[in-house]
Amino acid sequence: MPKSNSSVKKRCIKSLMTSLVLSEKIVTTSRRAINLKSSFQKLLSDTKKNKDLEKIRLVEKNLYGGAKNKFLDEIELYRGVRNINVGVRKGDNANLVVVEILKKKPLSSNE
Repeated sequence: MPKSNSSVKKRCIKSLMTSLVLSEKIVTTSRRAINLKSSFQKLLSDTKKNKDLEKIRLVEKNLYGGAKNKFLDEIELYRGVRNINVGVRKGDNANLVVVEILKKKPLSSNE
């Protein structure tokens, strides 16, 4: 994460959260993964607590494009985020982490 400018850091986290919601699994460095996990958990808990209009405003503030609708549609299935260490990137020896969304199993209508 860039240390100098907080607005750059916020945009980076917003972009990572958008990618995570759309693909449900991303690979990034460990430092970004830690920041992403805490930001996503905060968004998830705040969104589940608030009412409809407040939910929409929170999501629009923290996600880009089509990720907003997907997040709001699937919010009840999301449990959290998991970080899995996968090794070291060649070239700069940065620790790589897979970040994935944990989901509840949907209840089937047959049972």
